[in-house]
Amino acid sequence: MREKVPFDQLDGVLQLVSQAEADVKPSGGRVLLRYSGTEPKARLLIEGRDATVLDKWTQKIAEAIKRQVGG
Repeated sequence: MREKVPFDQLDGVLQLVSQAEADVKPSGGRVLLRYSGTEPKARLLIEGRDATVLDKWTQKIAEAIKRQVGG
């Protein structure tokens, strides 16, 4: 990751996060996306009950970030 571009400036990333939240929240899940304060990394936490759903959203969001800021 070259620089910490604000997530709202990355095309589609916050929309994916909102979609993921809508998918996992009904079963008590949550989504947290932030930049690390000490490393050049984005940190993504997705909690929920269905591992398939969590994997799907993790891959979609991570790929969208990687395409735009490198990784």
